[in-house]
Order: sequence, then C-alpha cells, then structure tokens
Amino acid sequence: MLTKSERKTHWEEIYSTKKFEDASWYQLVPKTSIDLINKYSKSLDDKIIDVGGGDNYLSKYLLEEGYKNLFLMDISEKALERAVKKVSKEKVNFICSDVVDLDIKEEFDIWHDRAVFHFFENEEDVIKYKDVLKKHTNDNSIILIATFSKRGPLKCSGIDIKQYDLNDLSNVFNDSFNIIETFEENHTTPSGSIQNFNFFVLKKK
Repeated sequence: MLTKSERKTHWEEIYSTKKFEDASWYQLVPKTSIDLINKYSKSLDDKIIDVGGGDNYLSKYLLEEGYKNLFLMDISEKALERAVKKVSKEKVNFICSDVVDLDIKEEFDIWHDRAVFHFFENEEDVIKYKDVLKKHTNDNSIILIATFSKRGPLKCSGIDIKQYDLNDLSNVFNDSFNIIETFEENHTTPSGSIQNFNFFVLKKK
C-alpha cells in the first residue's frame, strides 16, 4: 500500500517512461465512458470532471461532442503535460491533485472515474474519497465509477488494487448514494490480455 507521496512518485515515473499506447489502460476511443456521459448528461454545459484522466482521449472526444465545461484531473504533472498535446488549456481545465486532496469551489454535474477508486485499499483513503465526492457533486449529479471486478486483475501498473462487485461498492456508498446502473465490460490491453471491469452509475440520495 503506497503513501500519498509514493503514489505521486509512482505515477510521475509511469508517465515519464511509458508511452500511452503501451499502457494497460489505453483506449483509442473510450466508447463506454462517452456513451454513459451522453446518456446521463442533461446539457452540453454540464460540468464534467475526469478523475485520474491522465493523457487519455476522453476530453478530446467530449469536446467534439460539444461539451463546454470539462475538467481533467490527475495526480501526475507529467500526465497533464502530455494531455495538453491532445486538448488545450483554453478548452479544458487542468487540475493536478491526488483525488483525496481535491479542494476547489466547483460542484460537478458528472464525475467520471475509470480505474482510480480501486487503488484506495485503506479505509482512511476510501472515506476521504467519499467526502471529496460528496463535496464536489450536487443533488442532481451523476457519478460514473469503473473498477476491476472480482474476475479482474489484482494489480494495475504494479500496484495492488481492491476489486469491487455491486455489494462491495454499495457497502461503501449506500449511506449517501444510490447505484442506479451497473454492468461488466472486458477491456483488452495493448498486450492482448483481458481485464474485466465493473461500471457503476451512482446518484446522491
């Protein structure tokens, strides 16, 4: 289990040495995320944050869809430096922060987290994540969280993760959020291995 400083060091090293096309989380077109955002978005003016988005293509495609208020957050400064080559700072708001330390004035209409939450193994970080989520969303917000399933890997990028099924995630969030949709999806990595994800859609109670 990594400390916060070790997490940052780890991801700075990853984004300094690994090409995006070689990363296990690589998606040329993040179709499932785009489809979910389009399904649950109420307006192209919705404030949307991509938590731990790194240098992926989601913000690029959301801009092409017409969304105007996009935020890309990552713990790694190097990741955001790479992301700028895909989308400009004039069109996307960049935030360098560990998600458990996020403290800004914004409340987001859509919170998107593909494969960040499952890195938090200890209860303290899980509680902090949930507190940040409650602070930065409103009563009408939609939260999209994807984690490795019980049939997925036990590690990602060399770090232990916590697998989640519907019951596990409900136990974490059911005091403040309802799960309104969930499904599994297989992701094929650049090396050809299969990672099974659970996607969860939540809304505040």
